[in-house]
Amino acid sequence: MKLLDSFIGRQIRRPSGVPGWLLGHLMANEHKALVDWMLEAVQIGRTDSVLDVGCGGGMTLKTLHSLARDGFVAGVDYSPAMVKQARQRNRRAIENDGMAVLLGDVEALPFGDASFDVVCGVETFYFWPDPGAGLREIFRVLKPRGTVALVMDISKKSPDSPVPEDLAQRMGFHVYSGEEMKELLTDAGFGDVTIKSRPDRAKGWLCACGVKSAAVSGSQRPDRKA
Repeated sequence: MKLLDSFIGRQIRRPSGVPGWLLGHLMANEHKALVDWMLEAVQIGRTDSVLDVGCGGGMTLKTLHSLARDGFVAGVDYSPAMVKQARQRNRRAIENDGMAVLLGDVEALPFGDASFDVVCGVETFYFWPDPGAGLREIFRVLKPRGTVALVMDISKKSPDSPVPEDLAQRMGFHVYSGEEMKELLTDAGFGDVTIKSRPDRAKGWLCACGVKSAAVSGSQRPDRKA
């Protein structure tokens, strides 16, 4: 059982091979309601530049592109299998120069300073090895007054039995509370931090948002290197 937990955790964190390919398609459809709930807290304009960190199979990218249809949407994932799948799922948007999907890591995003209006992360945050470093990197690529939104369907808000620590450790993720998310965002420099939760959904839906309040000079359209 421990080996199975570890295998499942590795596939969720970084899908690979046939199991990862199938899992990517499964998660792409399974997260739709969670994404819709996250977007209630984030305003995305039709000309905005938006980044999805840990984009997986690319279904959220498709949703974001429908909102920022005259802007630009980028996805980053450190699973080559998911980058390939997301590119296939969004082939037309990429061909029309409205989207790019890149292989990359949240701690070293392949974009310039002040590139995005919104950065979101769906079901990825609890797998980040260094949450502070990832949040500081997101802060860097956000434009002044840009927004970060991080959403997950497992949290300490759940009224049910929490995920056991040993199981979370075997699967390679950490379960957060709203208070912990607020502290992490604040420490990374974000202001206007808001936390919303749905303890009745899954294992406790949680969405944490913050605004880049510090002014930085200059902004640019995201670099779309292949």
